[in-house]
Amino acid sequence: MLVVEAMSLIPDNQRFVVQAVLDEAVRRLRGAGCTATSELKYGKPAEQIILSAAEIGADLIVVGHRDQGMLARWLNGSVGETIVHQPPCSVLVAVKSEQRASNVTPIQQLKARGKG
Repeated sequence: MLVVEAMSLIPDNQRFVVQAVLDEAVRRLRGAGCTATSELKYGKPAEQIILSAAEIGADLIVVGHRDQGMLARWLNGSVGETIVHQPPCSVLVAVKSEQRASNVTPIQQLKARGKG
């Protein structure tokens, strides 16, 4: 299952954009040999991720981490932090390396190297 944190309120004319992003992610994951589905849910992201993981019996939740200032974290909260404190399963927090401009390797490159 792919879960993407988006806006809390998605205007009707933007839902197709969000769904298109989810559809493309599912297509890429399936192309890499993964089983993937998507579901667009509304509500607080952390709560929805926790509920969805419990519903499908997930073994692992993977969340990203972006560095926020103290004020931004206080105002916005942290989805990853909430999930880590109430996990229905194991949680992996992916943190961007400070040593590289990007530590994300496209799925196709991993598969080509035999790591996928």
